[in-house]
Amino acid sequence: MSVLFPYQPYRECVNVVLKKAWILPLKANSVVRDRRRSLDGKQHAHLVTLACSKPPESVCHWTMKLLADKLIELEVVETVSAATVSRELKK
Repeated sequence: MSVLFPYQPYRECVNVVLKKAWILPLKANSVVRDRRRSLDGKQHAHLVTLACSKPPESVCHWTMKLLADKLIELEVVETVSAATVSRELKK
């Protein structure tokens, strides 16, 4: 039987909570994603320039989908989603 100092139970509790907080999410999300940027600097600049330009005459303002489609049409990127366009414009 060992003598516990007042801080030891607290420390053990904290260790258990930290292990659960770090280990369980890692096991649940076992797929490791590649965290490269979706658009490089030049592509991002094209996106911002396009977003600040006048939209097509058929619409009153740019939507994320329209911007994504236009980037693909202009061959700035091969593929891009509207969500990626939105995330890039938030930066």
